[in-house]
Amino acid sequence: MVSPARDRLEFVVDEDGRVVVLPASVDASELAGMLKRPAKPVTVEGMNQAIRKRSGRR
Repeated sequence: MVSPARDRLEFVVDEDGRVVVLPASVDASELAGMLKRPAKPVTVEGMNQAIRKRSGRR
């Protein structure tokens, strides 16, 4: 829970000229549980391989 004194808003003007109000920050506790654990653990070599693949190097 965030207290009103700490709430921060970001005002963004989109391409259509509309103003969109977004939270400027998220409390880290709100992020807990958003990512699920992989069904199969990933090795460091597997992570490095994925990074090389995404960067175009093999």
